Amino acid sequence: MSEVLKVVNLTKEYATFRGLGRTAPLRAVDNISFAVNSGEVVGFLGPNGAGKSTTIKMITGLAAPTSGEVYIDGHDVVKERYAAMKCVGGVIESPDMYPDRTALWNLKYYASLQFAGDKTKDKKYIADRIDGVLSLVGLKGRENHKIRTYSMGMKQRLGIAQALIEIPKLLVLDEPANGLDPDGIKEIRDLLRTLAGEYGVGVLVSSHQLAEMQLMCDRCLIINRGRIIEDRKIAELNVDAKGNVSIIVKTDRPEEAAAFVKEKFAAKAEACEGEVRVRSELKASDLTRELVLAGFNVYGVSEEEVRLEDLFMHAVHGGGEE
Repeated sequence: MSEVLKVVNLTKEYATFRGLGRTAPLRAVDNISFAVNSGEVVGFLGPNGAGKSTTIKMITGLAAPTSGEVYIDGHDVVKERYAAMKCVGGVIESPDMYPDRTALWNLKYYASLQFAGDKTKDKKYIADRIDGVLSLVGLKGRENHKIRTYSMGMKQRLGIAQALIEIPKLLVLDEPANGLDPDGIKEIRDLLRTLAGEYGVGVLVSSHQLAEMQLMCDRCLIINRGRIIEDRKIAELNVDAKGNVSIIVKTDRPEEAAAFVKEKFAAKAEACEGEVRVRSELKASDLTRELVLAGFNVYGVSEEEVRLEDLFMHAVHGGGEE
């Protein structure tokens, strides 16, 4: 996979004033670096005021960084703005459409702005692209309905369709599931997975809906007080910084089993309510085999599931910053 977004030492400061005098600047984004690869859906998470929206505005060229660089498909957003912006599509906050016009009219209008002066994009090309994105977002057959008749989910999908008139290398979405019902949220999730999996689009999506982000994303970034404090693959939520996982073993002698594991493997182990919780690099199968060979009855073995919400709360409130 290639990098479609690269953020390097990005910082944004705002001037602050008290009375008539200028005080120290407010650092909304503090020297952050990360990347998004093609075909990858990355969740960008953080509490209110953490720096998410400021970062997204700098990535999409809506705000200038104080220092640092943003590259989209290798193009510097500041120095090569036109080339960089051709590679990115985005829906920041809610899609802005003309409600008393049809979806088709809106897409044609925005396409005319997007391709203004580009003689290689004739009417047939634009019509074909619009037809394609309407099918892609599931609005084919509803394109001649006025926007004011659309549900919230349909409006969000239309906003994404606008961003996809030219399939971008990078798609940036800010709260795409905000205000949607469960069906609408699933529609957005399925669409983003299709864009990443079938079209190779890199997706950066900001949201407060952590359970949905766990289903939707390949990786999550957590920002707090302007700094990235976690960068974790969703498939590895239960793996700590040292590569350890939590294995839960149900056995007839949990206290003795915990003592055995501590002595044999020098691993963290504690007995609790008929179980032994082991934190180590051991595979569950290897741990089970050793316990059985040592004479313990093992009734069940599983790896502890960690929710994205747990990681988020620990990172933001429980010492995620070291």
